[in-house]
Amino acid sequence: MKMNKELTQNLLENFPLPLVLFDVSQKKNIYYSRQAKELLGYSCEQFDRFANHNFEEIIHPEDYQQHCETMEKLSVGKKGEIIRSDRRFLSADGKYLHLQLYDNVLEKKNEDQFIISIVGFDLSKVIKESKLAPENHTFSNEYIEGEITKLLDQIEEEKKKKMQAQLMMLSSQLNPHFIFSSLNSIHHHILNSAPESALLFTSRFSSLMRKMLEFSKKLLISLEDEINFLDEYLTLEKERFSDAFDFEIINTIDSEVYIPPMLLQPYVENALLHGLAELNKRGNLKIHLHKNEKQDLIFCEIIDNGKGRKKAAENINPEHKSYATNMTSFRLELLKNIYKNEEVSVKFSDLEEDGQSKGTAVTVTFPNVDLNGSLSL
Repeated sequence: MKMNKELTQNLLENFPLPLVLFDVSQKKNIYYSRQAKELLGYSCEQFDRFANHNFEEIIHPEDYQQHCETMEKLSVGKKGEIIRSDRRFLSADGKYLHLQLYDNVLEKKNEDQFIISIVGFDLSKVIKESKLAPENHTFSNEYIEGEITKLLDQIEEEKKKKMQAQLMMLSSQLNPHFIFSSLNSIHHHILNSAPESALLFTSRFSSLMRKMLEFSKKLLISLEDEINFLDEYLTLEKERFSDAFDFEIINTIDSEVYIPPMLLQPYVENALLHGLAELNKRGNLKIHLHKNEKQDLIFCEIIDNGKGRKKAAENINPEHKSYATNMTSFRLELLKNIYKNEEVSVKFSDLEEDGQSKGTAVTVTFPNVDLNGSLSL
């Protein structure tokens, strides 16, 4: 588990209180603020060494059990929960400082892997005379907890902006891949059709490209725009495959929903190229979108009656990696982190009957977002 130092550096340096970030699972110091250094007197190297041993060397022996119990409480606590306690820490000059501490979970993966922030000040000093305190202000619990909450909110906002930027970058990286695949379609069409038909196909392809380039400038597009894009894309592909398959898009969502652009297209393309291509029967592709009101999630099911994943894998180079679907899976992972929702996912299912493959179903689950949602810029 790793904290992005570059992301939070400015926020941490401007925090008004002595602050330490500690990775409990790795027993590793992540951040040791200037104010904390002035308070305890240890160098960063010395403090790192103490962190490697869970601070046992510098916490008063009578307080170490309480320290371990606090870590245990934090391991089962919620992110952002603050636990107040008093502990004595040995300073560099050999004296114990009686510190008021505010421990809280900053990041959490599971009960064994979490990062805490420790905020503290010396109770043995008159706080209002300390350089650490704002003028004419005393450190009440409300003030300190408010500052911690503010810091956590700022860090979350910075992380969210970074993930939004990553989403935009990944969307733009999908564009060359899509253009390359589409040029293959045009090449095939020119070789197998009359020039007039190829020109019409190219004109419609250009319209699709304009939409794609317009989408690439946006963090979110409406679900309706995504569906219209898929409809145009599948119409072109149906023509390229000599009308060898039928498709149907069913949308039962009546509210306005926004999603990252081209979130669904790579899975639809995958169904065509690896499921329905060279099928010895008429292909059928069904895209069904529906909403779970209780969980506020959108489900998109992409179902084909193709050869199935096992059969398709026989014709694929073992070293081949699906660039677009891998990229989209990573985009879904970013959405999961932004919304803190483990339900955001993609699931592949093999459809079988009497041991025979009947196709593949892909279910993409993503959050219901409106333009006022936390993902929008």
